[in-house]
Amino acid sequence: MSELSNIFQSIANAIKAVSGKDKKISPKNFTDEISKLSYIDDTVTGKVNIIPSAKPEITIEDNAIVAVTTQENGYINDGGTRNSIPIESRSEATIVPTTTNQELKGGVYLKGKQTIMGDENLVSENILRGKNNKLISIFGVKGKVDKIHRMNAPITYSNQDIQVVDVAKSYYLAAINEYASFQYKQSKGIFYQYITDENGNCCIDCSTFGNCVTRGIDFFSSPYNGATGTKNLVNDPKQIKTLCENSKYEYADDYLDKQLDPAFYDLGFSDQGLYSIRNAAQLAEYYYCKGYTVYEFDKSPTTVPSGLKGGELIFWSKDSATNGQKSRFKAISHVAIVDRTGTAYFQVTGSESNKGQTVFYSQIKDHLEYISLIVKPNYGVNTKVGLELLPKWYYDSCPLASIKLNGTTFTINKKGGFTVGKTIPTAGTTFYIINKNNCLTLDPGTYKLSGAVPHETSTGATDTSTKWGISIKKEDGSPITGDNGNTVWDRGYGTDEFTLTEETKVYVYFYMSSNLTAMTKSYSMTPSLIRIK
Repeated sequence: MSELSNIFQSIANAIKAVSGKDKKISPKNFTDEISKLSYIDDTVTGKVNIIPSAKPEITIEDNAIVAVTTQENGYINDGGTRNSIPIESRSEATIVPTTTNQELKGGVYLKGKQTIMGDENLVSENILRGKNNKLISIFGVKGKVDKIHRMNAPITYSNQDIQVVDVAKSYYLAAINEYASFQYKQSKGIFYQYITDENGNCCIDCSTFGNCVTRGIDFFSSPYNGATGTKNLVNDPKQIKTLCENSKYEYADDYLDKQLDPAFYDLGFSDQGLYSIRNAAQLAEYYYCKGYTVYEFDKSPTTVPSGLKGGELIFWSKDSATNGQKSRFKAISHVAIVDRTGTAYFQVTGSESNKGQTVFYSQIKDHLEYISLIVKPNYGVNTKVGLELLPKWYYDSCPLASIKLNGTTFTINKKGGFTVGKTIPTAGTTFYIINKNNCLTLDPGTYKLSGAVPHETSTGATDTSTKWGISIKKEDGSPITGDNGNTVWDRGYGTDEFTLTEETKVYVYFYMSSNLTAMTKSYSMTPSLIRIK
């Protein structure tokens, strides 16, 4: 009985707890009392109390979305009540840093991952050190790169400019006259293991051409001479440095192979800490840093820049360049050598997939687009004793391989000099070796003019009636008197020597008269002008 009594007491206590009443309840009244606990309203009892579900109150707090529900007692049969609040959402996205801040607003629901891009190039070595007296840092990474400034320096002109153009033309003649078969290629050539390709063509690009010219390596002194026809000819790049150091041209710059920065090309002297200028951009940067800039362009010039001189270097920054080329100094990808007219240039260009001429003589006016820089290297002294002052291949009257003047053909020789065809001209003819517009500047000293060969009708060295030979005059056209008292004119019977007591600008030419009575053969000659003391 005690267990049953306990059960009854528990039921009674439960009813009291719900009803809040303290009066004693007997078991027989349990049913009635339980029915009273459920109601529809205050007047109807004995039925289940059915109430609506409460609507949750939703709030967004610092670290959670909180839903709070206050629900009355009773039976809920409506399935529950939903509630929602509008929340801005953002799908999966990649955020690319820019020059301004990008904000992600608070209270936004991220439906996908958000990737903030990083970049392995965000390192000090890729960031400018400073600008306008302010240090530069990007996202806290301080720069270490120093900006290169163009320095103002005097642009010097010397007779060595003639030799530079001469060297450039030697490659053009080699291509035109088929002394060599060239193929445009950037991965082979004298800077690489192989100088020829699988077809026996000499491999060359514009950078190799520009670097050979500035090092004083003409075609006939280069490893290219005689290489055509041998397939995959093995090459020793080290010889470039040696050829430059031993160049017969005074202007040759052996510091092109004495750079200390490992960022430059390794010809094989890195064990000595020496590196070499190799591509067009490095060549441009080299002269730019030395203050040899003549013109610098932010956009393509629309006309040929004025006052250009022989031996100057033109650089292009082409849109068609590779990304590797665009990453270099001023995005430079091409270089050429200005000729003595100041309106044309020698260049190497082409396609690696097609065989073409490769070495060209081009007009500047036809290729103005993308020109970004023109420099004038300091090529050195004017008239060093023993130095040849006249060109071997580039004569002002004949920038190409040959020219016909008044019916007589002048052809540039493979080993230098020119050949006069066996035709008497229709009028007195002057073939300019150095013309009046681009005179030589001679320092005080004694000089020797030579190189002519006698004409078949000449009777000897004293024959002045035969108008034939090499002569030299002052810029104003007045003659120069030789040490023998006669006008300097080499007719092919030895040398003419003359002495200058002051700096003098001169031009040199070969002349032949239309009054020659015979011309049964051609004549080959190599003009020469040397300071002997």
